[in-house]
Amino acid sequence: MSRFEPRGLATYDDAALIAELQRVAVLATERYLTVSAFDRLSRIGATTVRRRFGSWRAALAAADLTARFNDANKPRSKEEILAEIRRIADESEVPFVTKSLFRAKSSFGDGSVSTYFKSWNEAVREAGVSGEPAKRVYSDEECFENLLSVWSFYGRQPTYAEMFRSPSTIAPKTYARRWGGWRSAVRAFAVRANETVAEELPTFTREAYVAVDPNLTDRGPRLPALGLRYRVLARDRFCCVLCGASPAKTIGCQLHVDHIVPYSRGGKTEESNLRTLCLPCNLGKGDRPEPDA
Repeated sequence: MSRFEPRGLATYDDAALIAELQRVAVLATERYLTVSAFDRLSRIGATTVRRRFGSWRAALAAADLTARFNDANKPRSKEEILAEIRRIADESEVPFVTKSLFRAKSSFGDGSVSTYFKSWNEAVREAGVSGEPAKRVYSDEECFENLLSVWSFYGRQPTYAEMFRSPSTIAPKTYARRWGGWRSAVRAFAVRANETVAEELPTFTREAYVAVDPNLTDRGPRLPALGLRYRVLARDRFCCVLCGASPAKTIGCQLHVDHIVPYSRGGKTEESNLRTLCLPCNLGKGDRPEPDA
């Protein structure tokens, strides 16, 4: 992978959506193919599929995946919905449960909400979880930094719902408001991340790393800029260069851009002195420079 590319399909006809459902069904290890699992593994959102076929059950039936439908998504009582909202608020430690967070965290869907409540906010208020989260104004760069962190964590474009979860620290609504929609925000990020990327990224080789005089003071800032971090991550194909771990293959893998010659020992913040490490390898290295090959 040499560039960030907004996810999606070449076409969106019934056959293409069914093929995507069947592809994700092979990747999903759970007994049931849930909406949240589909959003995590697919190149499109489950909302697109549900709108096309009328419901998630109907979509799975069209893809010959009826056995993967979870019957636990049956209509729920008012009391069950309120209890579920309170449970998610407690476990997530948030003052306000959004509908997207409910869909991501709940063991059943939100289809019964409209049966008992005029709006989602009314349901949340009745559940006693009505405190609005504190609002903060984030800069474009802070939004892009956060999205880079989450994108690297998953090894792919994150979904709207995943932006509610760690390692994200900025809610997806912030992106939607700033750029007029989540997809527009992703496109803006792709432009920003790719604008300084060369057409041909260098291939990772140990010989490419250069020795740095520790007495030099012109080393640049300790933290590489977003564009530089992207080039290093892309060059190393979003994998740890020591153990090969990547978010796409290892659950919970976190990638860091590390100085080969430590910054504290005079290492420069430049591409030839940077590499991608997973968290365990980075912690194991500490402040020790790499031994000569």
